[in-house]
Amino acid sequence: MGSSGSVFSATYKPNGMTVAIKSINIYDKSKRKQFKNDLKVLFENDCNHLVNFYGAFFEEGSVKLVLEFMDLGSLDKIICKIKSQQQPCTPENVLRKMTKDVR
Repeated sequence: MGSSGSVFSATYKPNGMTVAIKSINIYDKSKRKQFKNDLKVLFENDCNHLVNFYGAFFEEGSVKLVLEFMDLGSLDKIICKIKSQQQPCTPENVLRKMTKDVR
């Protein structure tokens, strides 16, 4: 979900958990549309394979989404890493797990 805004990590002080904060400029029409799609996915899908959504807040013209921190980065970064290997092929069993609950 990095396509519609910048993402950085933060620490939730009450329990020390690392979270991702996605900042989206809602005044940018194209990013606003992507933001609506992101929210739709987060609210309509109960899938163990999607990032968890913890909450949101508004700050300085941007909506900040608080999300589960994924230490391997976004899916597109993982795909780029795979493509750069000598044999750019993702094993079928990995693809099956990644796409199992995606609708």
